[in-house]
Amino acid sequence: MKWLTYPAFLLLHTLGIIGMLRTLLGLSIVGGILTLVAPSRLAEMLWAVLAYLAIASLWLLLQEIGQLQRYCEETVLQSTNEPFSAIQWLLLQPVSRGFQQWLNREQRQQQLLQQRLDEISHSSHELEQSAALVTRNAEGQSDSATVAAAAVEELNVSIMQVASLAADSRQTSVVASEQLADGIEQLTNLVRQVSEMAQQAITTDELIRQLSSNSHIINEMSGTIRSIADQTNLLALNAAIEAARAGESGRGFAVVADEVRRLAMHSQESATEISRNIELVQQHIKEAAVQVSDLTGLAHRSAENSERVRTLLNQVQQHTQQLTGQVDQVAVSTEQQGQAVAEIAELADRVRRGNADNLQAADQARTIAHHLAHLTG
Repeated sequence: MKWLTYPAFLLLHTLGIIGMLRTLLGLSIVGGILTLVAPSRLAEMLWAVLAYLAIASLWLLLQEIGQLQRYCEETVLQSTNEPFSAIQWLLLQPVSRGFQQWLNREQRQQQLLQQRLDEISHSSHELEQSAALVTRNAEGQSDSATVAAAAVEELNVSIMQVASLAADSRQTSVVASEQLADGIEQLTNLVRQVSEMAQQAITTDELIRQLSSNSHIINEMSGTIRSIADQTNLLALNAAIEAARAGESGRGFAVVADEVRRLAMHSQESATEISRNIELVQQHIKEAAVQVSDLTGLAHRSAENSERVRTLLNQVQQHTQQLTGQVDQVAVSTEQQGQAVAEIAELADRVRRGNADNLQAADQARTIAHHLAHLTG
């Protein structure tokens, strides 16, 4: 049988068990494809080779498993001195390395066991002394646990007070945040109104400029009227002189000329009065323009200041929200600390109960130490 499996042995020696498994898997895939696509003698030969390699590999594996079993039995019976690493393994080489390491560890464990038996004899006396020390420490721990329980109770009361203050602070922060939000909304409306007022002031300033321009035009027209009145007055005077030369026939024309001259003088006086009033209006327009310009600048500055205040309020609101989050974290931390304190109190109670067990265990440890000392002689 051994010579029949020799080709498989060579292939395993070359590829290793992982390479052999990959080869078998690849041949299985190729054989399956050939069988499905075009069944032929080549596919049958491929399946035969696959079966041979699988059976040969399995036989070699069983041989090495049997050899490993015999070696383990001989090792247990201590009937062999052959080192495990001297055996040539083909398939179980990874297992052989692990097994050799296990054997080495077992030998070291036996040596350590003997050393520890020697140490036990020395440690039994120290164990008895340590048991006495544990007894004294347990009594001290019992007293300390009582004091710790009282301190934990006081700490729990303080934590509850902090939790109450945190809850009040959170409520105050929430109210402040809501008030800030309302203030920011009102300030936003104010900024919008101030901006609208500034825009209206700009429109008013433009209208005043147009009014000033129109008043200049009216003043020029008034000057034209005065010039016409002067010329009319001069023409009326010339007409009166010509009527006087004409004598009785020019008397009616003289009356008309006199009326025209009075009308020209009245027009001149009216034009002068209009010019004086227009100058007053222009002065008032200039003063109004200055006031509107100042109002526009004030409105812009007010809008900018309001925007800065709104930005500051937004920052304050963000800080308030952060403060609220931090207060929430404090509340959560306080609750967790309360739970931790409760657990500490429970642990302190367990310590008190465990001290009695420690005292009993210390007595038992002294008894065991004495017994070990007697056994190790």
